[in-house]
Amino acid sequence: MPIRFIHLFLALLIFAISFQPVSTKAIDSLQGVVYGKEIFGINSKAQFDLSLNIHDLYVTNGGDIQLEATITYDGTSHEWKTSGKAYPSENLYLGGTVLAFEETPSFWVRSFKIEEDAKPALLLPANQDLAETTVIKAALIDKATGSLLYVEDEFRNSDIVAAIQAVSETPTRAEAISQEAYEHSLNVIWLADSWFYHYLPEPKRLPDHEARLIDQLVVGIEKLPTELQEPLNEIVVFFIEHLQENQRKDGRP
Repeated sequence: MPIRFIHLFLALLIFAISFQPVSTKAIDSLQGVVYGKEIFGINSKAQFDLSLNIHDLYVTNGGDIQLEATITYDGTSHEWKTSGKAYPSENLYLGGTVLAFEETPSFWVRSFKIEEDAKPALLLPANQDLAETTVIKAALIDKATGSLLYVEDEFRNSDIVAAIQAVSETPTRAEAISQEAYEHSLNVIWLADSWFYHYLPEPKRLPDHEARLIDQLVVGIEKLPTELQEPLNEIVVFFIEHLQENQRKDGRP
């Protein structure tokens, strides 16, 4: 075989290999809990009553994220296949990558996020041993029952994390994207760290627009010098309590 054909063959082979999806197969089961209508304390791993088995999670050649999984709870297993885009989190404290997965006939996705160096303050009490590890956090709604399903567990596949981060980019208002799609992607990023406000016990629950305002304040404070953050955080706490008090007076859920 002429040398030039050998070079061409090798070049095509390398090109093909470089565009193969990065995939994870049959990783360990991730633990979670069926919350129902509102969240509550999880102080022991014995309280976990849900498992998420990820059969495949990979980045396609087009840069989308593909997920094939099974969710098991209440004695029943549910197939979950979906796809979506990856975005960097706007939360400067938590960091991480938001996976904007599409809804399916069975589930709405309120949040799906990969956090590296997980912060203990934002982990369940039962999961404090996962501090400083890479963690998947996912909040889904079962369309049939309306129950909130929450997954929080360590994710050990560093290759797929790196591949997802490589295609993660902040959404921009491009000509090819409608205003509605652009605003939807921004809302997905925000909800990734704020979904739980709507599921707090009723006296502490806040509507999405008020929760968004609080998040904007917190993000702004995180950008300030450390010595200014503590007194301003106290103001935010006061502001939250004020909103909750008005909510109770108005009779809002």
